[in-house]
Amino acid sequence: MALKSFYKIKEVSKLFNIGIDSLRYYEKVGILSPKRGNNGYRYYSLQDLQKIQTLNELHSSLDVPLTTIRDYLTNRKLKSTLGLLERQSQEITQKIAHLKKIRSKFQRTLRKIYEAAKENGDETIQVVRFPKRNAICLHNDFSGEELEANYFLQELIQLNKIETALIGNPDCYELEIDHSSQNSPYFNCKTIFFTLSPEQNVTPNYFLPAGEYLTLSYRGDYINTKRLFPKLRHFAENHHYRICSNLFEICKLGCYETDDTGEYLTELQVQVKRK
Repeated sequence: MALKSFYKIKEVSKLFNIGIDSLRYYEKVGILSPKRGNNGYRYYSLQDLQKIQTLNELHSSLDVPLTTIRDYLTNRKLKSTLGLLERQSQEITQKIAHLKKIRSKFQRTLRKIYEAAKENGDETIQVVRFPKRNAICLHNDFSGEELEANYFLQELIQLNKIETALIGNPDCYELEIDHSSQNSPYFNCKTIFFTLSPEQNVTPNYFLPAGEYLTLSYRGDYINTKRLFPKLRHFAENHHYRICSNLFEICKLGCYETDDTGEYLTELQVQVKRK
């Protein structure tokens, strides 16, 4: 079959499986320059078709930006071809490293959520010895309402430029057990904080002291914190412990993971010492 010298835009679109709008855009940005007939139709030469083949290979298969392709096609030599492919190879290597970093974050987040989901949350009290735990905090009193907490969490992240995922990363609160209104269902919150992992390059401005803590985990709305704290206090009294800190509320599963408050998992911690 004899080849024609020129092809209309619909023929080129069908041949390369490229949208007509895309072909017009390639012309607009200066990659293609089809001839115009007296009727205003675009006519693509065999040289234009070869450019489209190269464009397709570089853009669709190798993800080379269109502006780079345009500059490359104006002065194609073996040296420029090798240079283009080398640069693209380096960019792909950088993207792979970035994607691996993102995948690692996703895997950590998944692991934390799976581990939290397996916990009983049966309100059993345990005595646990913790090491010193570094954290970044925002000192800001508020009533304990969940929507207020969300606002202050975002403020904490912005002020300290923390690269942290809210999903799967427990948000934590220091609650005042002796200076809260008896009429409120919530303790007054003194401090909002995130504990820091070793890989986070953030200077801590807060820490939880090392020592023994009474811990209790429960499922359900945060309103249960104030209801359950007397259980911790009674345990301390009955086992000859003295409470020596405010109450720490560690929200392992909450509004960032689910809208069902029945699935929330909260761990209460209070530092104690032997009498």
